[in-house]
Amino acid sequence: MPGVESPVAALRACRVSTWRRGAAGIAKQPGVEAPETMLFSAIAMASCNSPLLRQVPDLVGGNYSEGAYPFDPVSYGRTPSQRLGFVRSRKPKRMAPVSRLALARLQYTTNRIEIMKPARVLVVDDSAAMRALFCDILDQAKGVEVVGTASSAAEARDKIPDCRPNVLTLDVEMPGMTGMEFLAELMEENPIAVVMLSSVAQDGSGTAAKALALGAVDCFPKPLHTSPEEFKKTVAKLGTIVQKAANTDMDAHKASLGGASAGGDYDNDGRLVLLAAGAESIETVRSVIAAMPANCPPTLILLDAEEDAVERAVDRLRPSVACKIETAEDGAMIMPGTVYLAYDKSKHVAVEDDFALLIKLVDRDPVGGFRPSADLMFASAARAGVPVLGGMLEKESDDGAKGLMALGKTGAQVFLQSGTNSAAAGLLDKFDAVSASDIPGWLLNATAKGRKAA
Repeated sequence: MPGVESPVAALRACRVSTWRRGAAGIAKQPGVEAPETMLFSAIAMASCNSPLLRQVPDLVGGNYSEGAYPFDPVSYGRTPSQRLGFVRSRKPKRMAPVSRLALARLQYTTNRIEIMKPARVLVVDDSAAMRALFCDILDQAKGVEVVGTASSAAEARDKIPDCRPNVLTLDVEMPGMTGMEFLAELMEENPIAVVMLSSVAQDGSGTAAKALALGAVDCFPKPLHTSPEEFKKTVAKLGTIVQKAANTDMDAHKASLGGASAGGDYDNDGRLVLLAAGAESIETVRSVIAAMPANCPPTLILLDAEEDAVERAVDRLRPSVACKIETAEDGAMIMPGTVYLAYDKSKHVAVEDDFALLIKLVDRDPVGGFRPSADLMFASAARAGVPVLGGMLEKESDDGAKGLMALGKTGAQVFLQSGTNSAAAGLLDKFDAVSASDIPGWLLNATAKGRKAA
């Protein structure tokens, strides 16, 4: 550089000049660069391994970081080193010591982290629509893969070796071998996590209790009427259930079986349950029967529907429910743990208290155009004076409204399916209105010993 012998000389000149006159007093002589500019140029020309850069701390005084940017042409400090742009290095702050308790907590938390293995699901259902629905639901769930579908227990048995699922979703009611029978076979020969999916396998129902007793990991009701919001909730719920099932220790699960009871902790209060239903309520009746535990209250249901329709609906339920299902017969003793169905259009059905509670079938003309008549059934129970809980499900006719009124006047608890039976609602002074979906659980809650319906 003109007028300067070497960069080192420039640094020395800069140091002497800034000490004597300050940065603002440095004169720019013709042909000579300002000391700051010379310093910047000198260091820019030097490499990191240059002896010049290693001389910089000695020239300006102090111990400085070799990697620090050496010059800021804007900032000036009060000391020569600050004017030259050097920043004094500082020792790194010492971190606070970690306590043994904190380390122990960290180790405990790390050990508790569960690594969930993905669920490989085989969907088993005789309905193609339901198979498609559950495949769609499970495909959207995180950590779940549908590896196959089957329309029957036989097809599922053949596909298990090839698909290698760790979870089966299994329908309760299927042609041939039922879901309950296939579940029992799986638990005996090839234990695999099973989630029962059915419109009658609601949590807390008799069907669900029986499935859990046989070895199912969980039960989940089929979403029959699903809005977009409910569908999203179903995806989350079923996805969680299936993932937990996939991570179940089946050896330990199978060992825990045997003490389960299809009745759970339910104990009925001894009242007779009388229900009148129309053809529109067959699905609700199925749900009521499926919910009944093995020690359910004695129940008599009158169905104003075609015999074939009733028998088809009920026959599919018989292998999967915890309670007994009997067709009402003359002189039959009404017993707890049994649901009696009256749908013979040639006879009326009545209740009689003759040292024991009995079913009486009566040959009489139709009452109000109906046989069997719900009015006659309710009135017979009111006349017998037995403790009763009576109710009407959805019906096209008003048959049963007057009989339920007579029953209510004896002090018996009565209910109507909400949104239906307006004629009966007009006759009753007091009644409970219960939605169709809530009736199964409401009945069990109402008849449980020591509890009352909400």
